[in-house]
Parts: sequence; C-alpha cells; structure tokens
Amino acid sequence: MGLSDSLIHFILIKKTRVEKMANELLVIGNGFDLAHEMKTRYHDFRDWLNRFAHKEYVARMEGSLNCYGEMLWANLEENTRLLKNIDYKEKFYEHSSYLTEYSSTIINLTDDFVEYDDGNRRCETVADLMRDIFNQQGFQHYLEEDFFWLYRLKSHFCEWVKSIELAKKPLYYIPQNALYLSFNYTNLLENTYKIATENILHIHGNTDREIEFGNPDITSFIYKNEDTRALGVKDEINHALRSVYKDVNSIIRKNQLFFSTLEKIQKIYILGHSMNEIDEPYFLKIKENVPSNTQWMASYYSEKDRLRAEELIFNKLGVNVFEIKKLDNILKSV
Repeated sequence: MGLSDSLIHFILIKKTRVEKMANELLVIGNGFDLAHEMKTRYHDFRDWLNRFAHKEYVARMEGSLNCYGEMLWANLEENTRLLKNIDYKEKFYEHSSYLTEYSSTIINLTDDFVEYDDGNRRCETVADLMRDIFNQQGFQHYLEEDFFWLYRLKSHFCEWVKSIELAKKPLYYIPQNALYLSFNYTNLLENTYKIATENILHIHGNTDREIEFGNPDITSFIYKNEDTRALGVKDEINHALRSVYKDVNSIIRKNQLFFSTLEKIQKIYILGHSMNEIDEPYFLKIKENVPSNTQWMASYYSEKDRLRAEELIFNKLGVNVFEIKKLDNILKSV
C-alpha cells in the first residue's frame, strides 16, 4: 500500500527540519477565507446548486431532511444526520404501491409475514418480500428519484469547491515557516500566501486531493428496533449516506505523522475556526502532542464563538492560560 500525499508531505517535513523544526502552528478555519471575502459559506454552495444542479435539487434536499433555509444551510454537514428521522415505513408503503405485481395481491402484511391471494394463496416472510421488491428495478428507480440529491451531494460539493475564486492578494502577514493545519478546502495559503505545500496539511482534503465531506456521527447509520418492512429502504439510504460519512478518527490515524511533528510547537494560533464539537477530536490530538507550556491564542467572530472557544480550550483541552481576540487583533494587515 502506498503512502498518502499527506504522509509524504510530512515525511519531507521530518527530513528538512532535523536541525530547526517549526515552533508555530496556525490552525485555519473558514473564517479566514471569509475574511478575504471568498464565497465559502454553505449558503454559497446552495446558490451554486441553484445555478448548476437539477432545478429541483435544493427543494428535494430540504424536503427530504424536513429542514429549510437557514436552519439547514448554516450547518449542512451536521444536518445530514436528519436523514435518520425519515419515516422509512411510510416510504416503503409509498413506493410499494408502484409494484402492482405485489401490492394488488397482498391481503395481509404483518411485521413478520406477508400473505398473497393471486389465485394461488400463499405466504412468505417479509424478508423474502423485501428481497423480491429490491430485485425489481422499478422500486429502486422511484427510491433513487426521491433521494437523487443525496447520491450526488459529495460530487456537487467537490465541483463547487473547485469553482471558488481565491483572493488575489494577501490580507494579513502570516509566517512562512510555520506549520499549518487547514480545515479549508481552498488553496488560499498555497496560491495567494505562497506558503510551501509541505508546511500545510488540509485535514479534510482540498482541490488537489480527495475531499472529506459529510457527517462524522456514526449513529446516523445505526438503527434500533428495525421494522423489516422498511429494512430495504433503510439499507438503500444508508448506502447513499456512506458517501457523505466523515470518519474523524480514521482521518486522525492517517495523519498521525503530522501530529507527531508538533512536539516543538511553542505557539498555536486558531484563526477563523468555529471550534465546533465535530472538530474537537483534532484539537484534543493537537493538545496531546504539543508541550504543556505551549501558548494558545484563538480568534472569534461573535460572542457565541468566543464562549465556544473558551469552553473548548479551557474546559475540554485543559489549557489554563490562553488569549481570545478578534482576527484583526491577532494578525497584522498587509
């Protein structure tokens, strides 16, 4: 098995920094790109979908999730978990009506058995029925029509990321020799700030490497008290959901070499990152690898951001001495 691009990058870091390793780490979040007036919000993704995707794409997506407007697009990735609230049993009955071969002859349907009267009265298990149904192309077609947006979500997201226009000029002075852990998908650091590629880890990928987009909540794919009548529908939706599952623990393991380079870090700057619960494992991994006396500083945009940063750094990471400031008060403008 070959090494990933990120591992190769940080093997190079190890080799080139034997004598002098970087002593600063800059953690970059979407607020950094937004400060450059780049269109990188999920709302911008929605606008792109309205322009370039199927004309009903956004409406179907919001309808399937039963979540609309700001409520959905303010935190799109996390909200994909709302799919587990779908009434799969209702969806089964809705689509089974298209299967006249079955629905017109079913006279009794329980949790365990289905009984037919098609001139030759017979009975079979619901599990057998589900296998029969999902062997019928018609059922799959109608189900995929309902959730076509989900099957295409990640590919559309990647297309949108590639279309984002980068800021043409730097806005701030940032160190060339620091390490960068970027949660952003754009190449603003490389192209506009001319930071060396080997100094940057795009933890969720970028336009040059595979993008990790989706929901890291594994409970989205685990169901209790299964209703066998809806089992096939659930399996089909779960299959689509896998394409937008972000396995945070696996991502950390794949990039262990990067985190091991943080042993000499003296200062950490968290810039434009909301420090949400989803990304907490990354910050815990950073804390685990840096010296106990490392200085921490974070930027905030709103009062809610400030309180969340305080909660993460002080209560969850156990860092007693830190500063939280506005981004413009941390970085000097060009």
